[in-house]
Amino acid sequence: MLFLVSPPLSIYWTDSPLARLQIIKDHPNVIEELEWKAVEEPHDPHRDLDLALRHGIPVRSGIVVDAAPILDGMRPGQLRQSLSDMNASQARLHESKGFQQAEDLIEQAAPGWKAHGEHLDREVDRATQASIAEAEEEAAQWLKQERQPLLMDHWRSVGGWI
Repeated sequence: MLFLVSPPLSIYWTDSPLARLQIIKDHPNVIEELEWKAVEEPHDPHRDLDLALRHGIPVRSGIVVDAAPILDGMRPGQLRQSLSDMNASQARLHESKGFQQAEDLIEQAAPGWKAHGEHLDREVDRATQASIAEAEEEAAQWLKQERQPLLMDHWRSVGGWI
């Protein structure tokens, strides 16, 4: 999978079998044959451009970059959103009268049920926070490489702003 960052700041992707960075480097005209689709899921185009300026290759319509840096850059936000959605869903569930009644009934039959559930909730939260921290570290690794002057010049030459 490849991403294409085009001025002014549009992001496209392709998963064509020809979508390999080395193929694009060796045969630049192949890019014209690829079917590019606009990125639909939430992303940060400024982060994507920053990554492309570090890890991409210049093409006529912008900069092509392998999926790994872009997807790794998206992962912390996706995990944060999943955690937020899970917490909101869990809060709604815990507020429902039916859930509370079921919990009380199970607690009577199996003392410690509620405490165990609360413990599990904390463990899931802790594990998710650890996954977010790991994802942030992986994303940060891609930003350690300096922006390439050649790519910055190319981006400006195709009408982009840095």
